[in-house]
Amino acid sequence: IKNVIFYGLIIILVPFFIVSLASRIKGNVLMFGGKGYLVVASGSMSKKNNNYLKENNINNQFDTGDIIQIKKLASDYELKVYDVISFRNDKGINIIHRIIQINEDGTYITRGDSNISSDTYQPKRSDIYGIYTSTKISKVGYLVMFFKSNFGIMTVIALVYCVFMVDYFNKKTQERYQLRKEEIEKLVNEKQLDYEKLFIQL
Repeated sequence: IKNVIFYGLIIILVPFFIVSLASRIKGNVLMFGGKGYLVVASGSMSKKNNNYLKENNINNQFDTGDIIQIKKLASDYELKVYDVISFRNDKGINIIHRIIQINEDGTYITRGDSNISSDTYQPKRSDIYGIYTSTKISKVGYLVMFFKSNFGIMTVIALVYCVFMVDYFNKKTQERYQLRKEEIEKLVNEKQLDYEKLFIQL
C-alpha cells in the first residue's frame, strides 16, 4: 500500500514538475506546434476596470493561477483592437494584455483589463508569441508556479529522495526477514523439531 501511494504521487507530480521546469526555462511560454500554454502570474487581466470592456461586452478575462491557451499568429493574420496577445517586453518579461490601439507604425498599445493605464512598452509583431484563444484551465497554474520555484524544485527532489529511500529500506527489511526465517527453518530442521508447533508456541 505504501509503495502504491508513494509511486502514485510520483506519477502525478513528475509530469507537473517537468512542465514547470520547461516553463521556467522557456520564459513561461510552452509552445506545441501552433499552440502554446502560459501560466498567469498576475491579476492584471482579472477585472473589467475599463469602460470599453463593458461597452463591447468583452468577457474573456482570466485570473492569477489560470493556465491559458494561445495560438501562434499566422503570417496573414491581422491583429485587431481588443485581441489579447502574449508578448515579450523590452525587459524580457512575458506580458499577456489586450490591444487597445494599433499605431500607424505597426506597433500596439496594450493594457491589462484590471489596469487604468497602458503599458509603457509598445510591442511590435515580432515581439508577439501568440493570441489568446479564450481557452483556460482555472487555478491549475498555481501548482506549476510552485514547482518551478526554487522551493518547489527542492521539495520535489526531497520527496523523490524520500520515496526511493523508503522503498530501499522496505526491501532491505524484507530481505533480512526472509534471511532470518530461512535461518530459523534450517535450525529447526537440524534439530528435527516440529516447525508448526514451535511457531504456535512462539
